[in-house]
Amino acid sequence: MADQRINWIFNPSNSPWMAGVWERLVQSVKRAYNKMVGRRKLSLIEMQTVVTMIEAILNTRPITHINPADVMALSVEDSENYYDPDYNYQAINSVNQVKEVIQNIDRHKIRFCQGSHGRRHLLLIREVVLIEHELSPRRMWHYDMIIEIVKCSDGEIRSAKLRSSNGRFIHGPINKLYPMQIRAISPQQSIPITNMMGDPNLEYEEEIAESMRALCNQLPIMNILK
Repeated sequence: MADQRINWIFNPSNSPWMAGVWERLVQSVKRAYNKMVGRRKLSLIEMQTVVTMIEAILNTRPITHINPADVMALSVEDSENYYDPDYNYQAINSVNQVKEVIQNIDRHKIRFCQGSHGRRHLLLIREVVLIEHELSPRRMWHYDMIIEIVKCSDGEIRSAKLRSSNGRFIHGPINKLYPMQIRAISPQQSIPITNMMGDPNLEYEEEIAESMRALCNQLPIMNILK
């Protein structure tokens, strides 16, 4: 793989939403494959042929749906309807403006209204956190330690690398990390996570970090820091 310059990029564990585009492509391939093959058993050559055909279909498909109006000129002046007395360009323009407003509202809702509200905690290097396991009760969740904060290409922090008590390394999303309100280091070394509105005013977490730091070495769970 090194000779062919193949680089594996793994998603954080238990976070399939971070690969939505890839999952959508896999779904499209599986759907086309099931419709073409069904339950038949194919040979290797036949399967390669089918997969190649599906690949060609997916790579040549239009991004959006095509309708007869797409072959016409996009300019209003070049349209035959522009000279029609019943053609109301202002009404169509108003409809487009309304659609744009609705799209802006949806983007605003996704960016500012969804997700957790209010202030969020600080992610700290060497902080002990609980990792959520959907199939296990909370008392069975594992304690791990944050060793690295991972930033995405847009600069947002959505995942972190952790180390368990047995030395195993995990890459998990911050959505499933629950702090114990105990800080292992000073707040000057913390990595702030702002809320959805971009408010960095999280001084109360720094106060907790300063007051609870002295208790770290007194708890058995802190042995994983060694």
